[in-house]
Amino acid sequence: MFKNLINEKNWIFKECDSDFQYKLQKDYDLPPFIAKAVLNREKENIKSYVNLDKSSFIDPYLLDGMKEAVDKINEAVKNMKTIIIYGDYDVDGITSTYILVHYIRSIGGLVSYYIPSRLGDGYGLNERALINLKEKGADLVITVDLGINAINEAKLCKEIGLDLIITDHHIPPEGELPDCIAVINPKVSKNYPFKSLCGAGVAFKLVCALSKMEKSIFDYYIAFAAIGTVADLVELNGENRFIAKYGLKKLKDTNNKGLLSLFESARIDINSVTSSSVSFGIAPRLNAAGRLSSADISVELLLCDDNIKACEVSEFLENENIKRKEEELKIFNEADKIISEQELFNDDIIVVSSKGWHHGVIGIASSKITEKYYKPSIIISVDEFGEGKASGRSILGFNLFDAIKYCSENIEKYGGHALAAGLSIKEENIDIFRKNINEYAKEVLTDDILTPSINIDDTISISDVTLKNIEKLKILEPYGTKNPNAVFCIKNLKIVSKKEIFEKPHSFLTLTDGTLSFTAPAFNLKDKTNLFNIGDYVDICGIINQNDFNSKSYAQFIIRDIRPSRKIFFTRNDLKKLYTLIKNEPIENVSVDIIAKKLSFGGAKLYRILNTFMQLDIINFEISDDDKITITKSKEFEGKTNLSDSCDFTTYSYKEEI
Repeated sequence: MFKNLINEKNWIFKECDSDFQYKLQKDYDLPPFIAKAVLNREKENIKSYVNLDKSSFIDPYLLDGMKEAVDKINEAVKNMKTIIIYGDYDVDGITSTYILVHYIRSIGGLVSYYIPSRLGDGYGLNERALINLKEKGADLVITVDLGINAINEAKLCKEIGLDLIITDHHIPPEGELPDCIAVINPKVSKNYPFKSLCGAGVAFKLVCALSKMEKSIFDYYIAFAAIGTVADLVELNGENRFIAKYGLKKLKDTNNKGLLSLFESARIDINSVTSSSVSFGIAPRLNAAGRLSSADISVELLLCDDNIKACEVSEFLENENIKRKEEELKIFNEADKIISEQELFNDDIIVVSSKGWHHGVIGIASSKITEKYYKPSIIISVDEFGEGKASGRSILGFNLFDAIKYCSENIEKYGGHALAAGLSIKEENIDIFRKNINEYAKEVLTDDILTPSINIDDTISISDVTLKNIEKLKILEPYGTKNPNAVFCIKNLKIVSKKEIFEKPHSFLTLTDGTLSFTAPAFNLKDKTNLFNIGDYVDICGIINQNDFNSKSYAQFIIRDIRPSRKIFFTRNDLKKLYTLIKNEPIENVSVDIIAKKLSFGGAKLYRILNTFMQLDIINFEISDDDKITITKSKEFEGKTNLSDSCDFTTYSYKEEI
């Protein structure tokens, strides 16, 4: 919608200590804007952030329970006890499971694994599964990426004589921890200084302790810990950043047949793998089986030692990922249609439900709904028995877990954190839940929270977009949560030309600063770039990256957002053209496009001048959901006015005609 596209994101320009910035420039031979980007991510341990060597890796034995776990596992291996690794069905759980199964097998242990079904068992330790494992001869169960809340399940293990070790990274329950041989979780370890390891990171720590930090073991398994770390979206700072960076480097040397076939299937060059390769290439494929069928397939791929079988499994995961995308798109389209028909977009929190949606992918669909409307959303899939399973996503500044907790009396079960949560609910309670959670949101959500923002590291010029600077920017890698890709702004650029990709939501803009020019891609921004005309002056923000094409490398600027240039966007003559049109023609329920074309304006210019007139109290205007505009002249329309009384005029107008 035109009026939604016009609403600008809040560009937040980060500030840092100029003395620190200058020192960093000199110490590491960095351009000022890259030094500033470093300081925007790390102010205290700059040397550790920049160098990122093995000194960042913390002694595994600082984790509570590590000695007890190592002793018990060594005893079980020595006495040929049956060990089961009990994992989760996401990438973090899959890589954690692989790390422990593969290592314990390599030292002669009798080990297998069990991953619960997302659809049949749900998340976490399952009492029925534990009893079944014991009946089949299991002596020791080691959890990975789950179990910290398994108080009752731990008691059951004691009753049936099943030894239990829990390795996890999630927030522990208040009060008691599960009573078992060992609980290894950085969040409950008093002496462990880094609390944000993922499940694969904890499993890797256990292997490091079991192997007495043998270098070859360390170098092999850290690659899988890196995949889990990047995929699980844990904070990519401190020890996690070391695991990710060193692990991605070692991933290039892997001989794991399953991984190699997966990289080939995903068309990713393993020699240039990045955190983005993992996030958008490897993780979705490993995840696909657990979402639609069984995560066992992904574990088997990593354990596979046969090239032909590895290729077959990779092809299967590729097809599962395609199905996942199709199912996700189907749910998104159906949910969006319901939102439109029932006008749920007017709610502060969008709660939408339907029967038969695959709850393995409703979380991804919720992410897309939240992205489209920039509001928290919860998607509920109801089965034939009237039981609903839901997944929700939030926006920065709004704690979705707290909101759901507030409505807990209408919910069967819930969990999660600030930005993502899940719940179970009976179908008959969905309407009252929607009402209650929106009542809560009205008291918490503000205009500031509901305005999307972009953090910008610094303002640069076209001349800064070079391959040399791209090489220097690698000091920031790998990118991820709490260590985002560096975003820069270039101001006061004139649009020379626009090129659109047929049936794709992408544009390419050729821009000039009057001396230099370049062409910048604007992926998924066609609707927004269409608001601007050739000749308009704009500010752009985005990232600098390397484009390899036809055996050549180019530096390019990828546009993340575009806005009217401050102080250089419209003239007094532009104001006069629109004023004359309003004076001479009644404008009631007229298409925005028709007016813009009459004036040779882009939509962004039309909107800003309309805002200027409204701020001067000479008109009022309304834009309908189908982009029809109605303009009403005020009594002061033909009176004298001071243009500087409009903040839009002082912000966007030329100081003089040029």
